[in-house]
Parts: sequence; structure tokens; C-alpha cells
Amino acid sequence: MNSEKQKKGLKKTCNSNKDSENFENSEIIQKQIEDVQRDSEERYRALFDATFEAIFISVKGICIDANQLASEMFGYTYDELIGIFGTDVIAPEYKEIVKSNMLSGSEKLYEAMGLRKDGSIFPVQIQARMMDYKGQRVRVTAVSDIGDYKEAQKALQDSEELYRSIVENSVEGHIIVNDKFQFLYVNKEFTKILGRPIEEIIGHDFREFVTEESVNLVVDRYLKRQKGEEVPNRYEIFVLRKNAEKRKVLLSSSVIKDSDGNVKTVALLLDITDHYRTQELLQASEEKFRQLFENSLDAIIWANPDTGIIINCNKQAEVLFEKDKENIIGKHQSSLHPSEKAGIYKQMFQEHFERGGSLDDEAEIITKSGKIIPVNISASVVVVNNESIIQGIFRDITVRKQAEENLRKLNEELESRVINRTNRLQELNKELEAFSYTVSHDLRAPLRGINGFSKIILDDYSDKLDKRGKDYINRIRNATKEMDNLINNLLELARITRVEMQFIPVNLSKQVRIILTKLQKIDPERKVKCEIKRRIVVSGDEQLLIIMLENLCKNAWKFTKKNPKAKIEFGLTETKEGKTFFIRDNGIGFDMKYAEKLFRPFQRLHTDKEFPGIGIGLATVQSIIQKHNGKIWVESQIDKGTTFYYTIST
Repeated sequence: MNSEKQKKGLKKTCNSNKDSENFENSEIIQKQIEDVQRDSEERYRALFDATFEAIFISVKGICIDANQLASEMFGYTYDELIGIFGTDVIAPEYKEIVKSNMLSGSEKLYEAMGLRKDGSIFPVQIQARMMDYKGQRVRVTAVSDIGDYKEAQKALQDSEELYRSIVENSVEGHIIVNDKFQFLYVNKEFTKILGRPIEEIIGHDFREFVTEESVNLVVDRYLKRQKGEEVPNRYEIFVLRKNAEKRKVLLSSSVIKDSDGNVKTVALLLDITDHYRTQELLQASEEKFRQLFENSLDAIIWANPDTGIIINCNKQAEVLFEKDKENIIGKHQSSLHPSEKAGIYKQMFQEHFERGGSLDDEAEIITKSGKIIPVNISASVVVVNNESIIQGIFRDITVRKQAEENLRKLNEELESRVINRTNRLQELNKELEAFSYTVSHDLRAPLRGINGFSKIILDDYSDKLDKRGKDYINRIRNATKEMDNLINNLLELARITRVEMQFIPVNLSKQVRIILTKLQKIDPERKVKCEIKRRIVVSGDEQLLIIMLENLCKNAWKFTKKNPKAKIEFGLTETKEGKTFFIRDNGIGFDMKYAEKLFRPFQRLHTDKEFPGIGIGLATVQSIIQKHNGKIWVESQIDKGTTFYYTIST
């Protein structure tokens, strides 16, 4: 009840009653009404402050009152709240929703995000109701912090999602069946086990998917378990897939009651078919291993790694050692070897196994008859039936040893032959040197005489010779020079085959440049373009390699003389032979059918008149390349040039 309205009503009453006594009585009544009203508002305020967070919003959206709980929730003092817009305590993205509810006068309960003074936001639940308050219409708005509720709700949801994820992604099939064997729930893994979609399983009888050999076991234990009898809750059964394929599963089940008291069975099924088949394969493998062990062509011995006592052997061991298995098992492994060497072998085995390695070595064993047999032993630590053992494989190498002995004797004989032939070769080299000396002196002496006397004839009897006679004498002199040159080249070729190699780094690029520069100075009228790849260095005999390069470069220089745009190139490339050097020219070339003749002494493809020479140069080149463990070959086309390729391996 509004106090101002009460006062006006009271004054009106007093004015109509002019009796002073009545006026005094009216003042008393007014005071009593005000006391009652004040008492009522205080009690309402106490209830308002104690129940829930509340704020009073005017029709213009301004906060005109709030209780202590609301102030604390939003982080404002009471004075700070009064006068602000109601939407100022709402997160920006929710202001329109709240404003819309305020304008419509809706009293529905809805959720939003509150905004504290410090800027933090939190979930709230809002409900407003219109009422008269202190002489005006206001919206009493209850705002509840539901953060704890939201967190609890999310935790519950996360828990349910986690449980659902665990069940749905489990490697085991999860099922729930009722007391009539009907499926109430299955997870994805169970549908994979049966190879059927979920709609072909839910509502169906579990027994439809169990093989005949397993169905009685399933039913018996299912019924006993529902009666509360003690039965194993883990056992193996066979289930049927859609294509009639059998799968072996490990089933684990338990009985539960729901909130209505209905009995249900919860079961986990793990597909162990692959494991089951692996076990079968393992058994088959063990059988194959046993067969291999017993029927091996090598003797096999098993011994305890700690004691060295033999614990098993195969049939071939009985044959090799000339003993029955009973006379081998139980003995120390050292008993297999001659007594004088047993200690040596024992130490050898111990050193190998202490290092954690295997043994592959030769030894000797002794048979029951006392025969000593050479063997190859391959020994290692292996695991059999979860136990570590030493497995030794003994192979009789008597035949191999005899072959090695024969080979040793043959090598000794061959070595003796090599020594003899080396000695003979040295003698031949000495004879060749003596022959070279004879050629150098005995053949050159007549040549010098012919050349000298022919010169005397030209000098002293020139006036007595006609033109033809002088020509003949000049021909004689030229022939002697050619003969002398031929002898020099033959001696050089012979020297190259005997020279002792001195290997050092040789810059082939530099030597080619020097050689071509000299040729240019000798024949300055020639214009030859020379391309030389830089820094090509090999290991070899420098003097021999220079002779080889001189012959190849002179060859290229000679056969490009008719080309006004002559070009000589030295470089490096890759061929099937590996790193390959080449000297290329654009000279007259030749027909490749004559290529084999090039490297033979005195074989020439052109006349001496066209291109002077004696045919020794390329034979010398090949000899030098061969001394460097290399190979030389040629490619050529008539009128397009020639390329000599060669390799050097030192």
C-alpha cells in the first residue's frame, strides 16, 4: 500500500469531520497504518535480500533497486548498480535477447551470459515479473548464477560421451540381452564380429548367431547365471557371421537388474579367431621344427648355457659321433672334442657367449671309435619353450678340408711356376735390353755410314752427277733418316714395356696445353681452336703420360690440317667404363671398319705422302694406357673427325 495515497485519503476524512477529537483519532490511525506499512516493507525486504539474486528494472530498463546477493554476484556495490541499464550486466552477444524479453514483458525462464564489473562473463538463468514497487511498475528480475550447474552438466555429458566412446571404440564387442535372449544393445565392434548391420541384430535372439556346438553351453550357463548359480563367467564359444563363417570369441558376462527389476545380461565378446589360428600355426610350426631338427643333415646339439650339459641331440648327431642319444645327453659338451683340445674350445665358446654373440668357427670332434673329424660349428643362444639354450650345429668338413689341402698344394705349385716364369721373364728382359743395345749400335752404324758417304758424294762429286743422280742420292739419305727414326720409335716402344712406373699426380690439362702450344709455334700459319677442360688430374707416370698425350695431340694436329676451321678438344666424360678422358678433332676421320688396325705397329690408314708417319705412335699410346690399367678406343666418321677415348685406373 502506497503511503502518499494513504495520507491524502486521511486528510480528506479529516476535512469532512470538523470535530477535533475525530481529527486526533485520525492521526493516530495514520501513524498506525504507516507503522504497519513500514513493518511489511522491512519483512519483504528481508525476504528479498535472503532468497535469490534480484534487481528491479524500470520500464525504461534502468536498475532502481537490487539486493545484496545481486551486488556480490556482479561485483558491484549497491550504489554502483543503481542507475545503470539492466543490459549493462549482460555479455554483449546476449544484450539483444535480454532487451527483447524486457520489452515484450515475457515471464519465461531463459539463459544468458552475465557480465561482471571486472569484465568476466558467467552463465546465468533469468526470469522477470512485472509488479508495483514504490509507486511504479517495475520488472523484478531474478538472475541466478548457474556456472556450477553448467559445469556439473558438462561433466555429466563428458562422462557419458567418454563412456559411449569407450564402449563404441572398444576392441571387444559389448552386448545387453534380456531374459528372452533378445539383443537390447550392441556396439560397433560386435557388428564387425558378426559381419552384420545393427538392424539385423537388435531384437533378434542371441542363439541365432551361435554355432550348434556352442549353443547348449551358452544356454546352460545363461540360465544358471540368471538363477544366481555360480558358473564361470569367461569361456570360449563359436559365433556365426553372415556368410556362415565361424569366428571364435572369448565371452565374459554378468547379470544385472535395471531400475524396474528386469533381469538383463551384459557381456563382452573378444574375437580370438586370429589368435586361435596363430596357435594352430604355432603348433604346426613346432611340428615342422621338430621334423627339421630330427632330419637335419647336420648334427645338432642342445646344451644348458650355465652348466654346459647336453640336454638334446638329433639323429645326425648320433651318426656323426657314432653314439646313441642316451650316450650323448647328460654329458658335458667338452666330451665331444679331443681331450687335449677340449679346454681350448671351452674357452673359445665362453668368450663368444660372454660377448653376447654367436660362434661360427672350425674345430675337431672325436667319435666313439676315436676318429678325429674336422667340423664347422655354428653356435648361438636360442629360446626353446621359453628357456635359453646353446644350440650347436656341427657340419663334417672332411671333404672341404681335403679340397683346401689340394688347393694349397696347387697354389704352392703355381707360385713356384710364377717364380720360375718371373725369373725367365727377367732373363728375357735382359736379352731384350741386349738386343735393343745391338739395334741401337749395330744397326745405326751402317746407317750412319750410308748417310755419311751419300753426303760426301753430293758434296765432292756434285759436278759429276746429273739431276737424276742427285735425286737418287737424296732419296738414299731420306731413307736412312726414316730408318733411324723407325729404330728410335721401336726402341721407345720397347722401353715403355720395361719401364718401372713412378706414380705421382699429373695435371693432364696442363700437359695438353703445353703440347698444343708447342705445335702452334712449330706451325704458326695454322689456325686451330683448342678447347681444354681445366684441372683434370690423375695419378700416373708423368713421363709416360706426356708421351701418350703428345702422340694423341700430334695425331689430331696432323689430321686437321686440311680443315680451315680446325678444332681440337680435350675433356672428361662418363661412359659405361666409368670416368673417361677424350681428345677430339674435326679432321678427315676414317672408316670405322679399319679401327682395329690403328693400334697395331706399322699399320697406317693414309699414305705417307698425304700424312707423314711410320705407324708406331698409337701402338705406343695403347701400351702406356695398358700399363695404367686402362682402356683406349676410338670413334670416327669420314670428313667429320675422330675422338680417342681412354681410361686410367691406378
